Amino acid sequence: MLLKAIAENEDIVEEQRQQLAKQNGFEPWAAFKRLDRAGMGKISAYDINLFLKENMVDYLSEVECYHMFNFFDKDKDGFLDY
Repeated sequence: MLLKAIAENEDIVEEQRQQLAKQNGFEPWAAFKRLDRAGMGKISAYDINLFLKENMVDYLSEVECYHMFNFFDKDKDGFLDY
């Protein structure tokens, strides 16, 4: 059941990624800079959580955000860089 749910969510994420890539005006660097308010060239789980709250994404808890962030933080330094 868990693997099925993960697979279904991966399909949704990939579809959204493809839709985003079709947007001529989308600039990944600008999106990253929007999250990197301190201008450090890296973002933290807090930055992502703050952005989600400001954009009224309330279905993801801080703990879930932190776990999602850690999945992508490959060097485990607490930050993601561009």
